[in-house]
Amino acid sequence: MEDAVRNQDKIYAVIKGVGISSDGSGTSVMSPSVKGQLKALQQAWENAGLDENQIGYLEAHGTGTPLGDKTELQTLAQFFGKEESAKMAGIGSVKSNIGHAMPAAGIAGLIKTCLALHHDTLPPTLYCENPTSEMQNTRFEPVQEAKNWSKTGLPKVAAVNAFGFGGINAHVVLEGYDMPKKDKVLILARPTHEELLTALQNNETAVGEGNFRVAIFEPTPARIEKATKIVTKNNPWHNKQDIWYTNTPLLQNGEKVAFVFPGLDGLAKGEVESVSRYFNISAPIETESEGLLNDALNIFNNCSILDNSLKKLGIIPDMNAGHSLGEWLAGYSSELAEVNSVKALIDVLNPETFELKDSKFIAIGAGIETIKPIIEKIQNVYISNDNCPNQVILCGSNAALDELVPILKSKQIFHQILPFQSGFHSPFIADKLDVILAGMEKAQFQQTKIPLWSATTLEPYPADQESIRKLSAEHLVEPVRFRELTDKLYEEGARFLFRSEPVV
Repeated sequence: MEDAVRNQDKIYAVIKGVGISSDGSGTSVMSPSVKGQLKALQQAWENAGLDENQIGYLEAHGTGTPLGDKTELQTLAQFFGKEESAKMAGIGSVKSNIGHAMPAAGIAGLIKTCLALHHDTLPPTLYCENPTSEMQNTRFEPVQEAKNWSKTGLPKVAAVNAFGFGGINAHVVLEGYDMPKKDKVLILARPTHEELLTALQNNETAVGEGNFRVAIFEPTPARIEKATKIVTKNNPWHNKQDIWYTNTPLLQNGEKVAFVFPGLDGLAKGEVESVSRYFNISAPIETESEGLLNDALNIFNNCSILDNSLKKLGIIPDMNAGHSLGEWLAGYSSELAEVNSVKALIDVLNPETFELKDSKFIAIGAGIETIKPIIEKIQNVYISNDNCPNQVILCGSNAALDELVPILKSKQIFHQILPFQSGFHSPFIADKLDVILAGMEKAQFQQTKIPLWSATTLEPYPADQESIRKLSAEHLVEPVRFRELTDKLYEEGARFLFRSEPVV
């Protein structure tokens, strides 16, 4: 650790103690032992020199098997105890995200926990809404949604369990490390590769101009030497060891920037809080309810924060577009509609209005030209999203999908039925067009300041109120022509597309 601090290396976490044991002489190779697991935990915390009551999060082995989970929870109950007055620490398992990585399962958990400490975030575990009853005997509770670790008041101390076949038990104790804030960056730009190399070798500090550019955070002599080697190779280098290098601009000769906004696939769980704090930008709409409307509002808030942050940096799009719901978010960025009008549009999405029992979406790993001949003879199945050259989403009745799925299997075409029954972007909700239009009456529109492109017409949005309202409603009924829209934006000169979506 002393070497890492001295060299100003990036420190994600500090390993405080490690414990290993074997209970291979137990009942069988598949039968874990509390005694053996306890030995690993005791050894690790003794080595760490920390009080086990300081733990804030435990990355469990957590395979989901009844015997394995029961035994592990018994171990945790015995070792950590349960004081009624103590704050409950978090618990989770990376296996809920990526499955069981077998011999790499332990290191996956270690990486996850180090990143959690580094980003000051208690990470959620999936599919653990109803924990096993043995959990009540411990001082741990599953993390259901991402939380700012510091705000919970829990210590920035974590541990990782890895209990392998044959009774191989490992336990690691980790502690968070607060990196000193970096406030010095060396930025150099020169017209040629040779001039940039010379500037580095001569310790020049003037920023300069040109397409050959390097940025070095905390430019120590060792880091400048590393940057010189990177620039010598003349290959782009993206923030490894806090060094950036580019030899080609993202845009040149009048090429354009497009902001592209996500639909409900960008479900509002991404990390935008740090961006919001840094740029002092608040969410425009307060959210309280749950369900589809709340998800849509959260996406709008997150995208609004990212959109305004980029604009504060001076990155202004030449055009905006979106996928499904994202088209309305793009409209807000284009100043087509103010906050209240976007809220009115989103309110139209009342799930009860559009819930359909006899329709489902199916994602297919093939392009529209492959799928069209297959579905043209099947009734009640429609193209809902033409996303890219190798993916479309269809919406069909249950009977239609029962007919379609065997054909896809026979042709070895990847497919997955999705858990939505709304019928958006298909003729299934065509009879709701009047309801949609009526719900949009509260929305007011104005002339866009940034051109807004439609994934329905593949043209910029019209200027008059009635045409905008009509197109916004039709957008929910007609297919999302996203593949064609991307091609159209490219034809219009877009060469760099920002997808305004939070980091997951």
